[in-house]
Amino acid sequence: MTDQSSVHFFLSWAKERIDEMDATLTSLEGKTAAMKTDSRVKAEEFIAGLRKKRDEFESTVKTQAAAGEAAFDATKVRLENEWKGFQADIKQY
Repeated sequence: MTDQSSVHFFLSWAKERIDEMDATLTSLEGKTAAMKTDSRVKAEEFIAGLRKKRDEFESTVKTQAAAGEAAFDATKVRLENEWKGFQADIKQY
């Protein structure tokens, strides 16, 4: 696999995850409006934490996009773990 196709695969994979995160956050934000004040505050804090994770994920992708294939391999493992953590947080909520 060439560096170019590896980079393309990595960026496509990361974009799919970021898009899923964005869709999840949008859905959760839409549901908070109907909550009572107590629950809404907790939900908004939870969503803020998820948004922070999403932003960190995107920041890592952007940083690594300029790095090269070796960096992608190491970063992909880390990002997969972050993605799994994001999903676990959603399931817990």
